[in-house]
Amino acid sequence: MDHKIKFTDLIKRDKVQIFDVERQAVFYILSANEELYNKIQSIYNFEKHDIQPDILNKISLSSVASQMLQLGYSLLSGTCKNYNDVNYLFSDFDIQPFEVCVYALRIFFGNIEVELTG
Repeated sequence: MDHKIKFTDLIKRDKVQIFDVERQAVFYILSANEELYNKIQSIYNFEKHDIQPDILNKISLSSVASQMLQLGYSLLSGTCKNYNDVNYLFSDFDIQPFEVCVYALRIFFGNIEVELTG
């Protein structure tokens, strides 16, 4: 399944509104990484519209998936475990996860408007 389809699926499941750039950015990240997308039920609570508390201590993730999730959590809540600086956050990324995270930041800061219908 391609990234856009996964992203649209998560947006629809959570009923994300056009002005909710925080969730748009989080779902962009979660849908881009296969490991995160496959563990979405453990990561995100669709009833509470939030990332599960202490999720980084509860599931096993690769370093790249963990760092991408930390960025998503930081964008959604403003806090992030082990998020001391940008160098740490992006230290294990190759070009694809780096570009996903930069695009998610652009969504978050209103630089890009995403299409929420599909």
